[in-house]
Amino acid sequence: MLFLEDLGEYLYHIDRMLLQLERAGVLKNLAGLIIGGFTDLKDNPRVFGETV
Repeated sequence: MLFLEDLGEYLYHIDRMLLQLERAGVLKNLAGLIIGGFTDLKDNPRVFGETV
């Protein structure tokens, strides 16, 4: 089981962290994924273009 939650992080940081987990193979044999609250997210002046 993997629980993800973040507060006050930049959108591109979350994208980068998830990509690293995928590339490391952590998500490959995952039994379950729980997504908690993603609050007070920040974006750059140049919009990232993705939502969590």
